[in-house]
Amino acid sequence: TTKFNGVAYPIQKAAAAVVASAIDEEPHSGAADLARPHTLTDVGLGRRLAKRIRGRLTYIRERDSWSHWDGTRWAEKAEHIAQHHAKRMHDELWDELASLSHAERTPAVVKFVQDSGTRARITAAMWAAQSESGINTSQSDYDTHTWLLNVRNGVIDLRSGELVPHDPRLRITQ
Repeated sequence: TTKFNGVAYPIQKAAAAVVASAIDEEPHSGAADLARPHTLTDVGLGRRLAKRIRGRLTYIRERDSWSHWDGTRWAEKAEHIAQHHAKRMHDELWDELASLSHAERTPAVVKFVQDSGTRARITAAMWAAQSESGINTSQSDYDTHTWLLNVRNGVIDLRSGELVPHDPRLRITQ
């Protein structure tokens, strides 16, 4: 049983554990985690994908487009790379499922892992990741340093002539 406003209600042990973990944990840290059933949602998949791609992929909202860091610049039209990471995430979930105890491998958890590889869930994960911090960007965040020139072996500061290493934080696209 559980008490709510002083009244005792019968509750299943598994349901009580889910409710307790949802209440006790930080609600916004909810990347899909097979041990935390309340995170097994499209939002949870999106947050997990965001953790996986942060610093490597961004979503430019004005262009409705993904971009990826290729080691020298942010390249656009990277939807296929975001999809690849979502599919790799699905593979990781299968590996995690295999490491769970028999008791933890509930039918709902197994179904979630199976469904995470469908087109609908991959699309949903990409959609949910688009709004996450560090993923969602504006076109105005890019190419703001007019005195920087991106070249093959680094970035030249045209004011000082200094060559510095490529850096994704500069948000250079050219």
